[in-house]
Amino acid sequence: MASKKQQETFQQLEGQLSIWDLEITEKPTKVTKVEGKITKEEVLVAKQHTSFTEYQEKVINKYRENDNLHRIIQYCGGGVGIEIKDNIQYKNVYVNREGKEEFTSNKKSSVLPMDKLLYYKEDLKANELQEEQLKQLRQKDGIKKVIRRKGDENILVEYEDKVISIIPKGWVLEFKNIQVLHDEDDVEGEDPPKDIEKMQKKVKVGDIVKASFGKEVITGEICRVYGPGNVTLNIIFSNGTKHTAIPRMCVLEIIKCA
Repeated sequence: MASKKQQETFQQLEGQLSIWDLEITEKPTKVTKVEGKITKEEVLVAKQHTSFTEYQEKVINKYRENDNLHRIIQYCGGGVGIEIKDNIQYKNVYVNREGKEEFTSNKKSSVLPMDKLLYYKEDLKANELQEEQLKQLRQKDGIKKVIRRKGDENILVEYEDKVISIIPKGWVLEFKNIQVLHDEDDVEGEDPPKDIEKMQKKVKVGDIVKASFGKEVITGEICRVYGPGNVTLNIIFSNGTKHTAIPRMCVLEIIKCA
């Protein structure tokens, strides 16, 4: 079960249910591979990169032949979650470090930024509600990277001093002093527009843009366009506390059109 220290790692918003609130429905009686079953060789490879115990490995081997095995998750507290998916029905088996199946839950596993996906059968995508929340976060400064882990439907947004997890219900959970476990290719790339000059020419007053400002990248709203050929933009950023003038050529992306 989650320790008190783990539960205090994130700040729960008012009115939300804790992701630690698991409904226990029955007593106990990555290996990153997109499809197919886990082989013994793959489990051994996973052991080299994770910290699950030999007792947990025995339980994992028991479930590896199950055609409905969906995900295996290494929880930050040391437990392992074995997620079974049969059509739209889920079953999550929690295995402690001693290899005991402590409980099962008829819910999809809740995955934290500090957890590691050892195995997933299919990649999971964020929904429109999550994408809208991400869009709102992009309008503010401070984002270092956006992380979309394979097999994890949560969108993770990393800042200098915190990590935001946008979960499928649209809730935004904030974590302090943690490290996100992810692969390099999980980091969302900055795809430049096909015609960046065309994009820069069409920006106008009221657009929210991302732009280079010296060695920084700022996000702000264009409040004025002026100069010969309207090449100079005045941008308000840092939640309205700062403003500066930049040339159009410094605009990197239009976040939101007026």
